[in-house]
Amino acid sequence: MADTPVRGDRIHFVDAMRGILMLLGVVLHSAQVFNPGEPWRVESAQTSVLAHWLVTVIHTFRMPAFFVVAGFLFMVSFRSRGAAELLRDRVFRLVVPLLVVGFSLNVLQEWLLSTHDGEVFDPVALVVEGRWVSHLWFLVNLSVYTLLVVAVMEVVSPVLGAAGAPAWRRCASLLERVPPFVLLLVLSTWPVVVPLLSRVGLPVYENYLGFLRMFSLFEYLVYFVLGAVMAGAPGMFRRFCEQSVPAASALLLAAVGGLYLLPEPDAQDLADKVAFAYLNGLVIWAAVGLCFVFFRRCIDKHSFWLEEAARSSYSIYLFHHFVVVAVGLLVVVQYDIPPLPGMLLLIVVATLVSLVLHYGVVKRFPVLMLLLNGVRPHPRARTATPPVATGAGDT
Repeated sequence: MADTPVRGDRIHFVDAMRGILMLLGVVLHSAQVFNPGEPWRVESAQTSVLAHWLVTVIHTFRMPAFFVVAGFLFMVSFRSRGAAELLRDRVFRLVVPLLVVGFSLNVLQEWLLSTHDGEVFDPVALVVEGRWVSHLWFLVNLSVYTLLVVAVMEVVSPVLGAAGAPAWRRCASLLERVPPFVLLLVLSTWPVVVPLLSRVGLPVYENYLGFLRMFSLFEYLVYFVLGAVMAGAPGMFRRFCEQSVPAASALLLAAVGGLYLLPEPDAQDLADKVAFAYLNGLVIWAAVGLCFVFFRRCIDKHSFWLEEAARSSYSIYLFHHFVVVAVGLLVVVQYDIPPLPGMLLLIVVATLVSLVLHYGVVKRFPVLMLLLNGVRPHPRARTATPPVATGAGDT
């Protein structure tokens, strides 16, 4: 493959972007408590239009952009470490924290929810239905994508042999010539394609083991793959990050306008449903493009605070959901706190508690860094302070 667009050890805006996108999960879940448009695990009697739009806007770009970043960092790591070392690393960074938090804090969270609702806590149903995964579903997706892409790369490389590198350079050269707005228009067809995959026998709408949700895997696969492709096509990555703001904004506004002109979902015919899926995809992709442009222009420099945010974001994301649920049930709902102060309370408390746990507990013990951040102690520096994980997609 062509050289990745990596200069130095890190690309500062990519690290910052990954960390901030994870931290936005705290804002998203805190706002969900007051969101009138979508039921959540904790629902306040007081709702807010602000909470609804906050959830809608963050949800539009956050996880798609995160998976693009994850795919990019995955391929950078794959090329520098190789398949075997990368798989070992991802087991510790993805699978271990998923299992540890899933069968500890998430189980406690489900017990708290069932107790509050006056229901009998059923641990068997919790496992069978996959509710132990909760907010960590993205770790399941990343684990599957890792296995899938590594398997494809390991199969393709021997087949192509010596011709593989030149063939990829030609392909990368073609991709680098594609204007970003054309790329966005093409990628927006994926939400239309995914439902059609079920017509050819793919289990798009099946769930396995309670937590392998195939629609989610198919839905976010395109973002991960684009990130991986851009890691091997420096010009494509550069153009994507430096695309025209007016062009991307015009696409976003046109897609949003088109969605509002379409009939209500219940009254849509097949053509309307196809148009809705495409325009919704265009909204997402245009928002993702603008997200990359913003971080590339505004945060592409070293910053101690942004670096610390990235380093602590994994722990914050692991812990925050339980805190939001607990404080939401026992304080916000119990005392009927209004939406704005309630959201601020949840955001502040969840962030502070998670930071205290990260810096006061997790970082102090190498075993917790391993179990919760997937960071293995360096074999030549066992007595030193262990390195800090910067997130699920760390390279």
